[in-house]
Amino acid sequence: MKAAVCSLALAIGWAQAVYAAAPEVTIDPGGVSPQALQAIVASVNVITRLAEDQDGGELSRLRRRAREATLSALETQGYFSPTVVLNVGEDPLGETWDIVIKSGERTRVDKVALDFSGGITAPDFHARTDLLKQSWPLTQGMPFINEEWNRAKGALIDDVRRKDFYLARVTTSRATIHADKAQADLHVAIDSGPPVRLGKVEVIGLKRVPRELIDRYVRYAPGQPYSQDQLDDWQQALQSTSFFRGAFVSLDSTPAHRVVMPDGDVEMPLQVRVSEAPARRFSASLGVDSDNGVRGEALYRQNVVFGKPVWIETGAGADKNRQRAFFDVHFAPDLAGNKDSVGLLLDHF
Repeated sequence: MKAAVCSLALAIGWAQAVYAAAPEVTIDPGGVSPQALQAIVASVNVITRLAEDQDGGELSRLRRRAREATLSALETQGYFSPTVVLNVGEDPLGETWDIVIKSGERTRVDKVALDFSGGITAPDFHARTDLLKQSWPLTQGMPFINEEWNRAKGALIDDVRRKDFYLARVTTSRATIHADKAQADLHVAIDSGPPVRLGKVEVIGLKRVPRELIDRYVRYAPGQPYSQDQLDDWQQALQSTSFFRGAFVSLDSTPAHRVVMPDGDVEMPLQVRVSEAPARRFSASLGVDSDNGVRGEALYRQNVVFGKPVWIETGAGADKNRQRAFFDVHFAPDLAGNKDSVGLLLDHF
């Protein structure tokens, strides 16, 4: 019996040793930037959470993953030739990982090549391409940080697409890293495609709201140059009315719907998608207080009246001391966003 108890105690102790707590991590950053250290800590923390309650074989694999995660985090911050050593130790609470980093020289931007092709190379757009190049944020001597590289590329293609060149695309995106020189050569090429013009407007989703409301805000002559800012303004104007739960204004990018003009420009239909707000809404409430006694209120609202883009709101409320009723007619906002209304109010107290 004593032998069985001893064997059981040994088995329990072995299990506790095998399934350890998450290791305690100490990082010697070796002079890396605060942003790099933050990225390393975040990456290693993911691994240490996985290490909790793992057996010895799995812990060995996770140690390698922690070192690899440290190297990857360093690369995203411009350190492409570091030395990383993970030393394993023990303390009363379990395993410890001491990560020692020798960062090496940080890679910095050297050469930058921004190339454009397509309609944007026409003389009318030379000032624009010059401004795009001048606005490029990663200049010679700056640290090469992966997040900033991705953000710069995204901002560049967005700026090209935002006006005239809806069909623009990135054809080359390359960062050549010379780790021995701690230099990065950047190359981005963008094909703008042809200038895009607005074609006919297509409205999707109208049921009760009259088409004239859309035409009040979305005003343009077919053939007008495309501008995303203009589309955003139209969308905001439609969303500001009470007639729609949602409104989305965009170009119809279906290739079959594009029209190539004699000068090579492309005309694309404008698509307005709306989701109408409920036609009617009724609410009522009932309450009581010590001063006014029982109080009841009712409110009715209706969108679109006699087929016109107006909405009405009427209601009444009463208690023993005061009675109130109103009827309001609200008109759709004008192009400047001004909202007009007329109404009647009866108030007895």
